[in-house]
Amino acid sequence: MNEAATELLNRLRDIAPNIIIKKDATELISDVDIELLTAYIVKQYKDEKGLVVLDKNKLSSIIESIKSSKPERVEVLNKSYRAEASEIEAEYKIYNTKDSYCNATANDFVSYFRSRLFKIRDKILRNNLEIRNELVNINSIDNYASGRTFVTAGIIRDKRDTKNGNITITIEDETGSINAIIPMNRGNTELEKDARYLVNDEVIAVKGKLISKDLLLVSNIYFPDTSVKNKRSEDDIYIGFLSDIHVGSKLFLEKNFRAFLSWLNSKDENSISGKIKYLVISGDLVDGIGVYPEQERELSIADIYLQYRYLFDLLSDVPDYIHIFLAPGNHDAVALAEPQPPLPEDIIREFKNAADNISILPNPMYISVHKFNLVGYHGASIDSMIKSIPGLSYDKPAEVMLQLLRKRHLSPVYGMNPVIPSAEDNLVMEIDPDIFHTGHIHKNDFATHKGSILINSGTWQAKTIYQIKLGHNPTPCNFYAYGLKNNNLVSMDFSGEYR
Repeated sequence: MNEAATELLNRLRDIAPNIIIKKDATELISDVDIELLTAYIVKQYKDEKGLVVLDKNKLSSIIESIKSSKPERVEVLNKSYRAEASEIEAEYKIYNTKDSYCNATANDFVSYFRSRLFKIRDKILRNNLEIRNELVNINSIDNYASGRTFVTAGIIRDKRDTKNGNITITIEDETGSINAIIPMNRGNTELEKDARYLVNDEVIAVKGKLISKDLLLVSNIYFPDTSVKNKRSEDDIYIGFLSDIHVGSKLFLEKNFRAFLSWLNSKDENSISGKIKYLVISGDLVDGIGVYPEQERELSIADIYLQYRYLFDLLSDVPDYIHIFLAPGNHDAVALAEPQPPLPEDIIREFKNAADNISILPNPMYISVHKFNLVGYHGASIDSMIKSIPGLSYDKPAEVMLQLLRKRHLSPVYGMNPVIPSAEDNLVMEIDPDIFHTGHIHKNDFATHKGSILINSGTWQAKTIYQIKLGHNPTPCNFYAYGLKNNNLVSMDFSGEYR
């Protein structure tokens, strides 16, 4: 009996003693990943009662399934050409390495919202020179006479429309709360527009006149927002953006994705392919298992380990001088609540050990690349933002991203998508993003705001039945890359005819 067969039998003896392998079948166990083979056997037969005996035919079928789940290698073209990006050292810093923990007590919720308030009010809003010296706590208002103008900041506890067409909000901080009326249809276009983008649970500052002890007439709204910037790098390199690959789905457009990988390896001197230095991949790496009812009918790979194995085999064809930042989404094998942890060690161990050019990160990811601040977020809160703000839509995700950026929070509306109420709100964008990347809704879009670039990178999956029912129009196989030297956004179309 060979060494691989002995290892498999020992593993099964420890974790599934009811599964045995016939002696003549053990000769098949050689050129196959033992860890994967163990996981596949246990998963397939774990619910069987009594003794399970794997003969030569059964084991051969399992091994063939594993081997067939590996994609063919991409051919490296023009091997004599040396890519520009390969001559430049990777230069990056990762900011978020802390895990979020929660016992779901009342104190956890209090700590969570206090963290949100303190981070946004004290670290961002107080840097606004227009209001820095005027900002007061809400309980200080008791000392003000009616008619006095002041500035305060807090969390929006409630937003509602009044009968006469105005908008009323209740703002609270750690010292108290106050009601504020935002007059509408009075000709103050900027104020009225800002008011329509307000949502519950976000942190803002307002300026206004005190009408009575607990009522404020608002004249200005101040969002935490990003600052004006115009960064450029001396290095002529690009960052590429991917999301929603959905490996394992029958609708995963593998040929198109491999055409993209071939382009990365082509080293065409007239293309930017050789200038790609980084890839940011923001979630839904695989299609997952049990994400929605009867999903198994739509899977080409019905094993989560094999889905990730296939993904990592594909990513191994990314040139090794390109650094990959990889984070999960709502289809991945991690907790659904945000912030999501990185992929678990048992899934990424082999690929991580074999690849020095990858960082396995949480969702969201906060990184700096050649001094450009980058926030990568899968984008689950895009759903809640569209539901909360009239006029936002799935066809224009960059407009939703713009509102998240102005609020400096990745999921401001609490309770509409799962969030961990930990002692610290790690969904606050404490770094001021030069680049903001999302995915989730399978729609390519981009915008600029005060020098920041906003990118939603679409998908590599064909239109699903669920999307047809909702009337969504995905844009598969479009790849965005952003140049740090020339601030140039390039779009590459690999859709063909859904090859």
